[in-house]
Amino acid sequence: MFTIDTFAGLRLQRRLLRDLQIAQDRLAPHVLGGEAPGGASVTAALYATNGLIIDAIYRRSGMAGLRRFAMLHGEPASLVARLSEFVGPIGPDVNAWWRAEAAAAARR
Repeated sequence: MFTIDTFAGLRLQRRLLRDLQIAQDRLAPHVLGGEAPGGASVTAALYATNGLIIDAIYRRSGMAGLRRFAMLHGEPASLVARLSEFVGPIGPDVNAWWRAEAAAAARR
């Protein structure tokens, strides 16, 4: 069960991800590829990105979409390539989607 502390932690995590995205332009290929080079802050960005993707899938496709996404197998790049099936159009640049989604999440 989620508590007030859980929601406060999620909000903080979203803001930290957004701040890290602004500070490090070249972060997306690593984080979206399932890597966390660069220490604790990038590891936090990796976990926050996972949460961001799960949240985006849930908002668009609900639990059914999350279940279908959970059934996928493969490298992170192949999963990211199929992301639009679950969250709708993301455009040609997944980095732009990732940044826009993080900015929107930070405002929620």
